[in-house]
Amino acid sequence: MDMKNKTINIFGSKYKIKYIDKVYDEEGNWIYGKVDTSNKEILISTLLHDDKPVQREEVEISLYHEIYHAILITGQYMQCSNNEPLVEWLARCTYSLIKQNVL
Repeated sequence: MDMKNKTINIFGSKYKIKYIDKVYDEEGNWIYGKVDTSNKEILISTLLHDDKPVQREEVEISLYHEIYHAILITGQYMQCSNNEPLVEWLARCTYSLIKQNVL
């Protein structure tokens, strides 16, 4: 997986994917990643809260997780996007299928 910043197009909405040291939620807590819909950005942490690197597998899964949020939000599936277990399951399934060369 290439961890370079890039732009993707989701149904006509362009989102910038940014890999940054640490991503924080609105309360200031460290998180793996988030979607900033107002700025059309997907932010992914590359360092844990203790400054250790996030494992590459977790960075990739976090990227898929946040992309699924962006897909669901862009499609107006807000309830589905708020379903964290569903979004995480989709991300982990996608990761597994890519690793098996199915996708």
